Amino acid sequence: MELRQVRCFIAVAEELHFRRAAERVAMAQAALSHQVRLLEAELGCPLLFRTTRQVSLTAAGVAFLTEARQLLEQAERTVRVARAAADGGGSLRIGGIDEALVAVLPPVLTRLRAEHPTLSITLTEGSSAEQEADLIRQRIDLAFLRPPVTDPDLACVHLFDEPFIAALPEASASQASDVPFWEWLAAQPFIGYPKHSRPLLHDLTVRQFEAHGHRPQAVQEVTEKLTMLQLVGQGLGIALVPHWVSRFVLPGVAYRPLPDAAPVLAFGMAWRKRDPSPALARVRAAVRANIGQD
Repeated sequence: MELRQVRCFIAVAEELHFRRAAERVAMAQAALSHQVRLLEAELGCPLLFRTTRQVSLTAAGVAFLTEARQLLEQAERTVRVARAAADGGGSLRIGGIDEALVAVLPPVLTRLRAEHPTLSITLTEGSSAEQEADLIRQRIDLAFLRPPVTDPDLACVHLFDEPFIAALPEASASQASDVPFWEWLAAQPFIGYPKHSRPLLHDLTVRQFEAHGHRPQAVQEVTEKLTMLQLVGQGLGIALVPHWVSRFVLPGVAYRPLPDAAPVLAFGMAWRKRDPSPALARVRAAVRANIGQD
């Protein structure tokens, strides 16, 4: 099977017209038809229904089209990777949870820009589940998420753990020293994470309270941490947030460490095991160096 044959088939399958497909690939119509027939002969089944009036896909053609697109995309990517490796540049698509984009990646990107100025990086934000799905579908090349990952074709390394801290209304923070801290927290209105959209954060914050003999009663649940902090700053309740969130200095919000709080939030990076990209290797090395794992 030749890539030229695959390109010809994709053109016909998408145009459903031999003349337009031939124009698209800059080839004579007869030569295009010959390439598609060679492909069908090699596969041992027809991919197209041909009549004098129309062209349509067989069941095999529909199935093969999906694989053919992926095959061609991977072939083109392989060429780009080889050319990029020759000049130390290339491109990389990185996905990450909010912590990655705020606390982890900025110094890494600064380092990479200085050391590899021709390296192009694009960033997207999403949940850990979204990052894993995007890796599998080859929409991104590297993901920063909460490990573990479930797909056997993905590699994942643990980078560090961090604890939760308390975000308190500044006006009432001084009262926290009058009684045992967890007892005081449990008596406050609690702003939590929704179970359906933030299951890990929801479960971990509830466990923090339960480990100290309390059960929080959420008066409000929000998905985004900045929204949560805004509500805390308005005196509407307290919240438990990952330690990195304390980078945000908001009016009316005070942060306090949690007594006996173990680091329970894991952070890691994942990628496709068979991805040969030199750019991917460079970024992974830069991340490890930045957090002291080189």
